[in-house]
Amino acid sequence: MNKQLPEGTTCSDKRVAGQKPRLLVTARRELAPVVFLYNYSDMVLRWIKIGFICLIMYLIQQQDFSFSIGFSPKNPELLPQASSFATLSIVDIPKEASRGEWQPADPDLLTDAQVRTYLKRFEKVALAEMKKFGIPASIKMAMGILESHADGHPLTPVSNNHFGQVFAGQDFPSAWENWRAHSLLIQERYPQLLGLRNDAAQWLRALQELNYSSDPLYASKLGAVISRFQLQRYDKM
Repeated sequence: MNKQLPEGTTCSDKRVAGQKPRLLVTARRELAPVVFLYNYSDMVLRWIKIGFICLIMYLIQQQDFSFSIGFSPKNPELLPQASSFATLSIVDIPKEASRGEWQPADPDLLTDAQVRTYLKRFEKVALAEMKKFGIPASIKMAMGILESHADGHPLTPVSNNHFGQVFAGQDFPSAWENWRAHSLLIQERYPQLLGLRNDAAQWLRALQELNYSSDPLYASKLGAVISRFQLQRYDKM
């Protein structure tokens, strides 16, 4: 049976009256994707924040960075550790022991190939130590070559000691740390040497007078190494 419409109702009113309102349904259908996208974006943003926080925490835990001064990456032991020498002092260096095991090499027995390899490995270290402490690179390099036998001394690889008698009986985590400890030793035990600046000849005389080494020919051997391999060129760099 047809329902009777109130008096005055038109045909168009009849159509409208017979249809169910669709506005609310449409609005809900259009709103659902928007709400989903909002929730998804919020979730992604939270995970990004969590990932970023985890990355920062990881970097903090790995915070043992150091600044390289141009060392070859093939020699990671030469990379300076910024925190390693923050508290290092010469008081940590033990008294001389087993000095006889650390006699300097005979310069005539050093081969050109040995020394060239040593120079290539440590020349930047010597220059950096000269700039920081005022020790001539020629002197420092000659000492390392002579006392480690150009890295051929049997104890050098196991102890990372390149400066022989003054560090007898002591091991170092890396060759660079040994080089730095030696510069600190010169600075604290032989401060008068630093006033000689880059005059290698005066350094040789002073080292002999101060009995730096038990070898009576130590200064002349250093001079022979400097002259033979022209190490004085490093003092001008």
